[in-house]
Amino acid sequence: MAPRQSADIEGRGFSKSGSRRHEPSIKGGKPVTWATARPRAFVHKGVKEQRYCHLGPMFSGNHSPSAAPQEPELTELLDVLAIRINHLVHPLTTHPDIPLQVHARYTRTEIMAAFVPGNTARAHPWREGVHWAKDEHADLFAFTLDKTSGHFSPTTRYRDYAISRDLIHWESQSTTRADSKTGLRYQSQAALGTSVMIFARHRTDDRAFWFLGPATYVSHQGERPMAVTWRLQHQLPGDLFESFAAAVA
Repeated sequence: MAPRQSADIEGRGFSKSGSRRHEPSIKGGKPVTWATARPRAFVHKGVKEQRYCHLGPMFSGNHSPSAAPQEPELTELLDVLAIRINHLVHPLTTHPDIPLQVHARYTRTEIMAAFVPGNTARAHPWREGVHWAKDEHADLFAFTLDKTSGHFSPTTRYRDYAISRDLIHWESQSTTRADSKTGLRYQSQAALGTSVMIFARHRTDDRAFWFLGPATYVSHQGERPMAVTWRLQHQLPGDLFESFAAAVA
C-alpha cells in the first residue's frame, strides 16, 4: 500500500471545526497541559505515542479527556484533512521513535522538539542552518533555497540546491574544514553510524521546512565551506523538485 499523507492524529478532543477542545490526561487521571507535556513526541507522557504531521500551530490549553468526539465527528475531520493532502509521506524508518514523516513540513521548533529531548514544552532554540543532535547521532541541516530575500550576509549565502530528485548540493558553514571533527563526521557518516537529516524551504518567509529525509554522503569539494553532495533516501516528488529548481533559477 502506498504511503499516505500524515493524517495520523490522536482521536481525542476534536470539534467538528477541527479545533482542539480537550487533551488526554496522564496515568491516574491527572490533567496535564502542554507546559508539562513531553515535546519530543508531541504527545503527553503516559499516552500512546503517535506520529505527528504538520497541521498548523501546536494545540494548547488545559483540558480533560471527557469531551472526546463521537466517531462521525472524527470521520468528518479526517475527510477534511484528506483534502489537504498534497504529497505522499514516508515513515522515518531510520529513527522510528522520531514523530516526523518524510515529505511533510515542520517548523524549526517542531524539528527540535522531535530530535532534542527535553522535560518541558519549550524546545531548544535553533537559528543556524546546522545542528548536531547528539542523542540521536544525527546532523540536522535546514536551508533556504532562495537567498535573494531575507538577511543573508555574503558569508551565509551558501549554494544549496537540488541537483536531481535524489541528489542535494549543500554547503557547510564557512568555518568548516574538511579535516575538522565536523568535516570528518560528514565524510565518514556511514562508518560512524551517524545520520544526516535534510530540511529545506523555498523562501525566508516560509515558516515551515520540507523534510527531505535521511541522506548519505556522496562526495565533497573544497572547504570553508565544504561543498557536499548528499544522496536522499527518498526521491523528491516531481513537483517539489521543480519548485526547488525554480527557487534558485
